[in-house]
Amino acid sequence: MVSLLLSAAIIEPQLAAKLQSAAPSQKFKVIAYLREQPDYEGFLRMYSSKARRTPQVVKSFFRSVKDLAERTQPAVISRMEALGITEYRRFWIRNMIAFEATPSQILAIAEDPAIARIAEDKKIYLNPMARPKDPADITPDAVAWGVQKIMADSVWINLGYDGSGVLVGSMDSGVMADHPALSGKVVLWYDPRTGSATPTDDAGCYYHGTHTTGTILGGDGLGSFSEDIGVAPGATIAMVRIFGTSSCDTYTSTIHDGFQMITSWKVDSGYDIVAVNNSWGSASTTNTEYWDDVLAWRSADIIPVFSIGNSGPSSGTAGTPGNFPTVIGVGATDNSDVVASFSSRGPAPNSYPWNDPSYWPRSDWNYIKPNISAPGVSIYSSYGSSSYTTMDGTSMASPHVTGAIALLFQRNPNLDFTTVYNALLDYSDHYGSCATYPNNDCGWGRLNVWNTIQNIPTTTDPYLVRDAITVDDAAGNNDGVMDPGETVNLIITLRNSGGADANSTTAILSTTSPYVSITDNSSSYGDITVSSTADNSSDPFVVEVSPTALVGFSVPFEMYITANGGAYTDTITFTLTIGTPVDEILIDTGDAALTLNIRTGGIGWDSPDQNSGVGFVYPEGGSNLLYYGGVAFGNSATYVPDSWYDGGDLVKYWGGVVRSTPLYGDENGAGGFSDAGHPSPLGIRLDLEAYAYDAYRPNWVFLRYTLINEGSSTVNNLYLGIFADFDVLSSDYNDDYVGVDTTLNLVYIYDPDLTYGGGVAIVDPVPVANLSAIDNSSYVYSGTPDSIKWKFLSGELNQNGTSAADWSVVASAGPFTLAPGDTQSVTFAIVGYSGTTDIRERLAEMVPPKVRVSSTAKGALVEINAAEGTHLKVDIFATDGKLVRRLYDGVSTGTLTLKASDLTSGVYILKVSAGKQNILRKFVVR
Repeated sequence: MVSLLLSAAIIEPQLAAKLQSAAPSQKFKVIAYLREQPDYEGFLRMYSSKARRTPQVVKSFFRSVKDLAERTQPAVISRMEALGITEYRRFWIRNMIAFEATPSQILAIAEDPAIARIAEDKKIYLNPMARPKDPADITPDAVAWGVQKIMADSVWINLGYDGSGVLVGSMDSGVMADHPALSGKVVLWYDPRTGSATPTDDAGCYYHGTHTTGTILGGDGLGSFSEDIGVAPGATIAMVRIFGTSSCDTYTSTIHDGFQMITSWKVDSGYDIVAVNNSWGSASTTNTEYWDDVLAWRSADIIPVFSIGNSGPSSGTAGTPGNFPTVIGVGATDNSDVVASFSSRGPAPNSYPWNDPSYWPRSDWNYIKPNISAPGVSIYSSYGSSSYTTMDGTSMASPHVTGAIALLFQRNPNLDFTTVYNALLDYSDHYGSCATYPNNDCGWGRLNVWNTIQNIPTTTDPYLVRDAITVDDAAGNNDGVMDPGETVNLIITLRNSGGADANSTTAILSTTSPYVSITDNSSSYGDITVSSTADNSSDPFVVEVSPTALVGFSVPFEMYITANGGAYTDTITFTLTIGTPVDEILIDTGDAALTLNIRTGGIGWDSPDQNSGVGFVYPEGGSNLLYYGGVAFGNSATYVPDSWYDGGDLVKYWGGVVRSTPLYGDENGAGGFSDAGHPSPLGIRLDLEAYAYDAYRPNWVFLRYTLINEGSSTVNNLYLGIFADFDVLSSDYNDDYVGVDTTLNLVYIYDPDLTYGGGVAIVDPVPVANLSAIDNSSYVYSGTPDSIKWKFLSGELNQNGTSAADWSVVASAGPFTLAPGDTQSVTFAIVGYSGTTDIRERLAEMVPPKVRVSSTAKGALVEINAAEGTHLKVDIFATDGKLVRRLYDGVSTGTLTLKASDLTSGVYILKVSAGKQNILRKFVVR
């Protein structure tokens, strides 16, 4: 597998292949993504509640988003124009430029260091699940069955809410605004697909947008109009036409344009669009193209509603963006509350960013998609300029949810995404396929807006939300972060976004984390009037952080709130991170550079999509040799937590940390993962120490992984390994070969016609299970399930790479048995080399030995684990540098235990010299 690396930018592999075979004058529609991108995640983390995201705050943030594009794009545009590129469009919602150019022009732009990635501006088609029935065959229905099923008409009749005064949005094929059921309801229009100045829809799209719009708000509810096809007939709509033409198509950049306009309408023009319907999506389950666009909407307090797709009934078919944890993904049911066979099923991918809990809408989400279901079979709605028809699809289901949200916002315009999300799910119906819930067929149930709206806080009740959290660590390093060993005060500001005062407010704080202790768990807030805030600065919570707490570990807290004599209660959950972690660690102190991603466990890159990282670059200033790598461990075909292809069930546990004082090597970073993302976790944790040396073996990056059994049962037959897909940058990656050196426990990929190659070595003296080639055409291209990974990990599958092909490699060790609390370390190395002459040396002295020293009565006990054959010198020094005693001078046989007795009381330094490495440990004799 190959990625065309051209100076600064990664060119998407499919595009690279097209460019290589294209005529010089052929033009391609492409998108250049700049390296600097808006920090939507940071904004949402800083302003975590809607109450804090005031219009002024949001407007200021998006001004900075636009400033980023205005600051970074002009130089790229100047370069484009100098190259003769005249057709381009600039975007700010993502810092990117869409343009049309020849292969040579694209390659020249790829050399710009401001550009991170160039991809094809793909043509995308809207494919309705089923063609509409002949309108002449449709029997008029006063209130559409789907509207009745979700009990929207009960809301109109009994509560008087029909969505009046609420503005929603839609991105679709357009809308026939003059349709009798929609007359006067389309208040905003934008057409980036065909440029139409007035609302319209395409017969080539089967009037898809007109149909979905009708389900959202068609008809007049309790009025005299005969066709009440919409859930919220009093609402109005802002329509963006992203699909069009006779083939009902669009481009990637056109969809970005739609996201951008919706955002601009709300932020810049003040149109309060509360939710946007999206009856479209990709069948790809891992496409993150629109991830940041969705976060932009969330930053602007726009609720994204997406259909989940029509690729069912197989599991794992839920498409993007509908399977994002940041959206409401909607599946389809029929009139009998049976999930439609075509409706896509979950779970969502157990990989980053899906497996980052900070994006989860609630703690029990657990990759379940859809989130909720709604009527989507034989849905009767508007069609053409004045007709009606029925259509099938999750495209027909999501408009029911969007319309329901309009009803909720009429009841309480201060709602936020989380409140709406939880209310929709918690008060849905559980019939038919949803009798046992949640599940990956129908989510938490089938929409019931009548139940939901009665459980929405009104503007006449208090509604307390977390507005801000301050970590007061003035007694520590005063950096506003909970660091290991600190005692901090937690000051939490609450805002009353409801319609009534919250008097005599108190709160109790709790946590389940082993790394913190709450020594004062109660606080008093007094009276919090409507729209005001209050904090507990006069009575803060007090939290002690363990000195052994792991940097990057997320501590969950629950805050139980009581007000008005117990008439108002609520529980607010939040997490705080210990220390200041980094997501990526770059080890580049020697002649090689390697990225380790602590969010995903990826080696070289964050994922096979190569969104973040440098890969493995060797020699210094050279090219990337690694398409993607990952770590894996397991003990059976059904238990292989890993970060390689089709993996993603490793979950970040702690880190990343770049150690200011390295524990290993001259440059050292660390992090940890757990198996919590696996369907059947065993409680195994995997810690990583990544390191390298300035001068000693500068072409090696060492990865010391440690398995830790934090479960309650012994785990047998464990194997641990690294999978790596090296491409040594030939014109054809099918020219690669694989070599294995069992003396050095090394498996490597090379091209005999090229200078540089890469490999993986097992450095520790551990049982080697497998050093194998992996034929990508057989085991990667069509997917790599855990059953195949297990066979390579355990050594059941072993291939040689003696013929030219596209290869990956695996180096694995085991088996190991871990009782509860046991650990097992294995050190690997990612190797860059020229030819084979510099990798055919013994590795006995390449990894630092494990050294443990413990004080005894008038002495110390020293335990050393070093590779066999390593020459060791073990000395004890006084703190003034004088040699007190030499304990050992000889060759290691693996494990060495030494006793130092008859030492006087005081502080000593133990020095272990292992080859060219020196390890120092301080100990005290009392």
